[in-house]
Amino acid sequence: AAFITWAFFENAFYYVALKTSEQILWQKYNYRPIMEIAAKSSYEIGDYISAKKYLNDIKKIDPNNSEMSYFLARVYEKLNDKNLALVQYKKALADNYKDQIDIKRRIVFLFFESKECFTLLTICWKQSLIN
Repeated sequence: AAFITWAFFENAFYYVALKTSEQILWQKYNYRPIMEIAAKSSYEIGDYISAKKYLNDIKKIDPNNSEMSYFLARVYEKLNDKNLALVQYKKALADNYKDQIDIKRRIVFLFFESKECFTLLTICWKQSLIN
C-alpha cells in the first residue's frame, strides 16, 4: 500500500495519495514516509491545516529534519503566519537544508512583505527627502 501511495503522489494524484495515506496512518500512526506523503499531498491540494498537522507530527519524531522545517515554513506562509514561517526557515537553515539560497530569498521576501518593514522603509525614505 505504501508503494502505491508513493506512486499516486509521484504522478500528481495528490488527493488519492492523501486518502490512501490516511488509511495507512489509521493502521500505523507514526509511519514517517507515509506521514510525509500525507503532508506534501495536503499542501499540494491546498489543505494547509492538514499539512501543518502532519508536518508537526513528523517534527516530533524527527525534530532536525531540514526538509520538513522548510515545508512547514511554506505552510505557515500560506496560512499567513509570517513569524512562524521565519522560525521554520531559520530552523531549516540551521539544519543545513540543501537549498540555502532559496531559504534566504524567502526570508528576505518575508521581511519586505511585512507591513512593519514597509512602514519603516517609508519613514526612512521620507526622512531622506526632508534632509
